Amino acid sequence: MKGGGVLLSKSKIVLLFTLILTFSLFTTGCFFLDFIFGPDPDEEKEVEEDEGQVEEEPYDDEDMRETMFYMLDDNDNIVPIVRPIEWTEGIATKTLSKMSKSPQNIDFWEGTNLSPPLPSETQVKGMTIDDGLARVNFTEELLDVQGEKEDKVLSSVIYTLTEFDSVDEVELMVGGEFIDTLPAGADVSSYLVRDGLNIEVTSQARAADSQDAVTLYFISNDKKYLVPVTRYIPATDEIEGNAIYELMEGPSSESGLVSYISPELTVNNVSIEGSKIIIDVSNLSDDPESQEEALKQLYYTLIELDKVNEVEITVDGEEPSIDVNLSRINFAT
Repeated sequence: MKGGGVLLSKSKIVLLFTLILTFSLFTTGCFFLDFIFGPDPDEEKEVEEDEGQVEEEPYDDEDMRETMFYMLDDNDNIVPIVRPIEWTEGIATKTLSKMSKSPQNIDFWEGTNLSPPLPSETQVKGMTIDDGLARVNFTEELLDVQGEKEDKVLSSVIYTLTEFDSVDEVELMVGGEFIDTLPAGADVSSYLVRDGLNIEVTSQARAADSQDAVTLYFISNDKKYLVPVTRYIPATDEIEGNAIYELMEGPSSESGLVSYISPELTVNNVSIEGSKIIIDVSNLSDDPESQEEALKQLYYTLIELDKVNEVEITVDGEEPSIDVNLSRINFAT
């Protein structure tokens, strides 16, 4: 289905996805039903036994491991960044130790324009990982977190730890004791899981009976990092089209983030093959020199969609003329 280069409104983008999904349902039968609803829960699944340890292999050098951290920028946006750290036993504990505003971490984060989220001198006194649960015992300095940053600190810790395959949930302790809340009231009485980063709620979503969340990617104001934003919108059956529309709407003015996606973006064609989305666009970016950043924004926004494992983007029917490495996000040496 081609739009002939005509700019698609929100309703047309949503309609385009509706027609594609309907066509795919009739042409792919049960396979597409699995795509929408997931596999039969009665089917046998091979499950790896969790031995309570982080067992990821180092990325390249045998002494180093590329590790994803979630840090804060100057506007307190949570930013994912990959840094190589020494591969040692207790790698998850070592990772959290790098997230404290302590003198020993100054050199590690120098030049990144990012700040560690944990209060100064916060230490990890112990950690156990068992059956997907990471139980972390912090020193009392954790309670020095500024009230307005409590949710940011919690999200940074949760997302960093759940980057390890063996961790699904996080439980906090301070000074060897379980706590119910942080000083300003953030609830930590139960197991903590991922529930969105840099959350925004649209006015339409506030007025709606139910909501859906889309993860959009914008650019930090220093143009160094892709930054995820979880934006809540009114519940919809056409989440794919609405995600593209929200990306075209751009970041909130309060976030300090920028976007290189043109508001005149044209979606020429979209097709779905299993868990792969193939999309052709025009007018991707107002600035040709910023096309690489715009491609990354579109790619990472689409790859976050449920049931999507692969994204292929063409511009005016051709592969992008620039070489864009989409396999890593925010890698820093």
